[in-house]
Amino acid sequence: MANIKILGISGSLRKASFNRLALKAAQGLVPAGATIEAIDLPDLPGFNQDNEKTPPAAVSELKAKIRALTHRTSQLDLEYVLTRLNQVMHGWANYFRHAVAKNAFAMLDNFAWWRVIRMLMVRHRWRWKDVRRRFTGPSGRWLPVTAGNAELRHIAAIPVTRYRYRGSQIPNPWAAEPA
Repeated sequence: MANIKILGISGSLRKASFNRLALKAAQGLVPAGATIEAIDLPDLPGFNQDNEKTPPAAVSELKAKIRALTHRTSQLDLEYVLTRLNQVMHGWANYFRHAVAKNAFAMLDNFAWWRVIRMLMVRHRWRWKDVRRRFTGPSGRWLPVTAGNAELRHIAAIPVTRYRYRGSQIPNPWAAEPA
């Protein structure tokens, strides 16, 4: 019988998680002729309690790009800034949309919105009262930040697709061999 290889992915990014320990225990209990290969996915921007204070490198790099585009004293056209922010953030979000990253998307949306608002407050010498007046409607709901045809779009609205059902297209390693 051929050697069967099983891919094991821990459900947690923590170093001392029970899922990771269970996966290591399963590696020792595998019958002869089979192996479990455990892989780590530490670069995905999902929630990791060990990295709560320091975010993953991918998130830090995106935040640095957002900071570069929304410097408080920037004189770049707001429409250009919003267009570039949308391109950078949506490209990043589409790359990580298969990860467990919904909370990271929401956090980055909030970060980008505050950076744009602070840039506008410095540029126009607005106080918070002026921001509320400009970006809330008559009902008190927040309006999107817009300039010309550009609007700051939310990456948290991108659907996160975790698994794709493939049904019988997945090969079965335990299928009986034809006689």
